[in-house]
Amino acid sequence: MTMLIGAAGEHLVCADLMLRGYRVTMAAQGSPYDLVLDVDGRLFRVAVKSVTRPVARSGQATARHVYAFGLASARKVAGKMRRIPYSPEHVELLAMVALDTRQIAYAALSDCRTNMHFAAPHADGPDRVGIPGKRLKQMANFTLERALAIVLIGR
Repeated sequence: MTMLIGAAGEHLVCADLMLRGYRVTMAAQGSPYDLVLDVDGRLFRVAVKSVTRPVARSGQATARHVYAFGLASARKVAGKMRRIPYSPEHVELLAMVALDTRQIAYAALSDCRTNMHFAAPHADGPDRVGIPGKRLKQMANFTLERALAIVLIGR
């Protein structure tokens, strides 16, 4: 089932990029990235992370539901599967997909932490974390244009 969730996210990102007019292709199985994006002749490696639904964020004063993405790839190291954080040698961009709402957040690798949490849709007002006044990231703020600008300018 996990492979199907990953494939669904990869295809959704591929479709989104193609509909924006970009050339994009799926990477070979076993690559440290999932897609290759062509932006005016410059190639970018894209890792896609997908979740099916928001989860309760525990350890906070009030648990909120978030889209939680662990930004590491599963690779065999010394015969065992390990979670290895993405590195600039392998990936420039990340696409984080919320499959239930079909939202995509794009980010430059340099703009990410090991784990990224985004606000999930709620009917009860703004999403707040346990720290007063601190708001969760919104997926809509993580646009492809923003991510590409960070990679190209090298913020």
